[in-house]
Amino acid sequence: MASEDVKTSEAAVSRIVNLAEEAKLAREGVKAPSHALLSVCKSLVAGGVAGGV
Repeated sequence: MASEDVKTSEAAVSRIVNLAEEAKLAREGVKAPSHALLSVCKSLVAGGVAGGV
C-alpha cells in the first residue's frame, strides 16, 4: 500500500513539473499546439482524480 502511495506521489510531482514547464513556455510567448493544450487538460483531470483517491 505504501508503494502505491509513493507511485501516486511521483506521478503527481511529474504532472506538476510538466505543467510548470508548459506554463513557463507559455509565458515566454511560445504558442502550444492544440494537442498540447488537450494534453494539459487531460493532465489536470487525471491529477484531480488522483488527488481525490
